[in-house]
Amino acid sequence: MGFGNLLVQARRRRVFRTAGLYVVGAWLLLQIADMAFPALSIPEESIRFVWIAVILAFPVAIAFGWRYDIQGGRIVRTGKVDDNAPWSLQRPDYLILGALSIVAIVIVAGSLSEISDTQSPVTPNRPIEQIDRASIAVLPFVAVTAEPDDEYFADGVSEVLIHQLSNVPDLKVIARTTSFMFKGQNIDVREIGQQLGVAAVLTGSVQRSKDRLRITARLIDSQSGTHHWSEEFDRQDDDIFAIQDEIARRAVEKLPAALLEQNPASRVGGIGTDNREAYEEYLKGLKQLRVGSVNSLPRALDYFERAIELDDDYNEARIGLLRSYRAQNLIFQISYAELMVRNQTIPREILQRDPNSAQAKNALAGADFSLYFPTGSGEAERLWNEALDTAPNDPWILMTYAYYLEWNDRPQEAIKTLDRALEVDPFEPFVLGNAARLGDLTHAQTLREKFPENPAGWAVAGEAYLRRGDLARSLEYFRIAEEKSTRDPEFPAFIAMIYLTAGLLEEAEAAVRRAEAAGPTAPVSVAARIGLTYQQEGLKPAGEMALAALRSGLPARQFSPTVIHKIALQYALHTNSPERFLEAYAMSFETPGMGGARDLRQGPVASPPDFMFLVQMLPALRAAGETGTAEQILSRLNAFFNDASDTLRHHETLYQLQLFSGDVEGALDTLDALIDDGRGGIIPSWSTNLSELRWWLEFDGILAEPLKNSPRYSEILEKRRAHVDRQRQAILAIINQGAEGTVP
Repeated sequence: MGFGNLLVQARRRRVFRTAGLYVVGAWLLLQIADMAFPALSIPEESIRFVWIAVILAFPVAIAFGWRYDIQGGRIVRTGKVDDNAPWSLQRPDYLILGALSIVAIVIVAGSLSEISDTQSPVTPNRPIEQIDRASIAVLPFVAVTAEPDDEYFADGVSEVLIHQLSNVPDLKVIARTTSFMFKGQNIDVREIGQQLGVAAVLTGSVQRSKDRLRITARLIDSQSGTHHWSEEFDRQDDDIFAIQDEIARRAVEKLPAALLEQNPASRVGGIGTDNREAYEEYLKGLKQLRVGSVNSLPRALDYFERAIELDDDYNEARIGLLRSYRAQNLIFQISYAELMVRNQTIPREILQRDPNSAQAKNALAGADFSLYFPTGSGEAERLWNEALDTAPNDPWILMTYAYYLEWNDRPQEAIKTLDRALEVDPFEPFVLGNAARLGDLTHAQTLREKFPENPAGWAVAGEAYLRRGDLARSLEYFRIAEEKSTRDPEFPAFIAMIYLTAGLLEEAEAAVRRAEAAGPTAPVSVAARIGLTYQQEGLKPAGEMALAALRSGLPARQFSPTVIHKIALQYALHTNSPERFLEAYAMSFETPGMGGARDLRQGPVASPPDFMFLVQMLPALRAAGETGTAEQILSRLNAFFNDASDTLRHHETLYQLQLFSGDVEGALDTLDALIDDGRGGIIPSWSTNLSELRWWLEFDGILAEPLKNSPRYSEILEKRRAHVDRQRQAILAIINQGAEGTVP
C-alpha cells in the first residue's frame, strides 16, 4: 500500500477524527492538570509526566482509530473500506474541526502574548544607561493558597530576602516600602524595573502543605523580561532557613553585575535566628507592623517580644520593636519621651549582641540628636557615619541623617543624602515628605498619588503654600489632611493660625478646639490657644500664658516657638519686665531636646537654632540694660549670618539683623520684599518661622517700633492689609463651598 493509499484509508477509516478528538481531549487534560496540581499540593514537575504520557499514548490512539470506529453510540471494529466509495465530512467531523480551531487560536494567542511579554519594548521612564547594573528589587512573594497564614509567611519571606541582600556591598536593593507597593498588581516586570531603576527583579511564590514547603524563585532581567534564573525548592517545612539562604545567594550569583565585588554571595546576610517558632512570631509581627494601625501596633510588639523570648539573640526582632515604637509615636499612641527611652535602651541591647548593627547606631544617633538638639553631644554624627559605613543604602538611616544635616545648616549635603535615600526607596512616605519640605513639591505630589490616605502629602503642601503667603490654598490642603487624620492636632492647629492671620476669629476658635481635643498638651495646640487669646483678649493674658509655656519647657513643634516666643517677648517688653522673659527663656533650655542646660550668651553660634534663640534674647537683653552682652551677641549673629548657607539667609533673618543694627531703610526694604516674594530662596524643612504668622506677631508689633515713624512703613502695612483682604475673601469662598475643598 503506497503512502497516498495509506492517507486515503486513514481518511475513510476516520483516523483523523480520532486524532482530532485526542488532541482536544489531551489539551483539556493538560489545562486541568495545570490548575489542579498546585491546589492539590502535587509538585509542578508532575505535569511533565502528564505531557510524556499524552505523547506516548498518541500512536496508541491512532492505531485504535484505524481498527475501530464509533457507530450508533457503540465502538465497533472497522470493516473493509472500499477505496472507491464516496467520502464526505459528517456533523461530528465539523464539531471536531471547530474544537481544534479553538484550541489552535488559544495556543497561538498565548504564544503571541508570551512573545510580547518577553520581547516587546516598554516605554522607559528613565534612560537604560542610568539603570545600575548592580541593582535588584524583591517583589512580595505570592501565597499560592488562600490560607491567611500563608500570606504573612510569603510576605515575610520577601522581607527577609530584602534584608539578606541589603548586606551585599555595592548592591542596590530596593527597600521594602517601595517593593511592597507592587503587591497584588499585575504590572509588567520591565515596567517595574523602569520605575525603580533596577536591573533585575526577584519574584516567586510560596506554598505550604502540612509539613512540606514549596518556594519558587525567579530572577528576571528588567530590560528584556527574560529569566536569569528560576528554581523550585520542594523541601521539608523546617528547611525554610536553608531555602532562603540559597535563594539569596543564587540571586546574587546570577546577577550579571560587573560592579559587584568578587564572590558577593559570601556577603549575603543571615536570617538572624535558627529557631523556627521565633521566626514565625517575627513574621507575624512584621505583618502587624505593615498594617500600622492603633490596634495592630500593640499586637506587633507582642509578637516581637515573643520572638525575643524564644531566641534572646534575635536582633531583627528587636529592630522590629524599634520600628513599632516609632510608628506608635507617629500616631500619638506613645509620647516622644517614651520613644526616646526606647531609642536608647533597645539599641544598646542590640549592640551587646552585634557591635556593628547599623540600625542600633542610627537609633542612638537620633536619640542623641534629640536630647542635645540640634547639634548632638558629638556622638550623633559619629554614630551616623559608622551606621552608613555598614549600611550605605539604608533609606531610614539616610533620611534621619539628612534631617540632622538640615538643622545644622548643611542643606546641600542634606539634599544629596535624601537623593540617595530616594534611589533605594522612592515611595517611602517619610523620605518623600522630607524631600518636599526642602522645596521640591513634586515629591509631595508623588506622596499623594502613592499614598492618597496619608495626610503627609497634603500637609507638606499646606506648609509650603503658607510660607508663600497663599493662605487660601494652604487652608485647602490642611483641611484635607485633617479629614484623613482626625487624631493629629497639628492640622487643625495650622488651620486655626490661618484663620487668625485672616482675622476670622470664630472659625479660629472652632479649629483650636479641634486641636485641643486631639492633643490638649501638644505644643501646636497650646500655641494656637495663645495666639487666639492674643487676638481675642489682648497681650496681657496671652503673654502670661506664653511665659508659663516657656517655663514649663514645652518642646518646640512647627510654629509653636514663633507664637510663644514672640508673644512672651512682646509682653515682657510692654510691661518693662524683660527679666521675666530671660528667666523663662533660660528655663526652656533645661529641657532635654532643647540643647541641654547651657548659657547661650557664651560661646560661638553653633547652629541655626542657636541663631534663632539668640535673636529672641537680644532685645530683652537690651531692655534689661545688658547692652554690652547684647552687642557681643549681635556681632556673633552677624558673623554667623554672613557665613551661613541659603537656609538661614531668608528675608525674616535679614530683617531682624537690620532692625537690631539700626538699619531702618534696609529693614523696610526687606519688609517690602516679603510682601512681593514671600520668604524667597530655599525653604528649609526645619524652619518654623512662617512669614504669614510673623506679620501680626512681630512686624506690626512692639518690636517694629523703630520703623513706625517712617511713611514707608504705613505704605507697606497697607499693601499687606490688601493682600490679607484678598486671601480672606478666597478663604470665605472655600468655607461656603463646604468641607471637601477644591484641591485635586
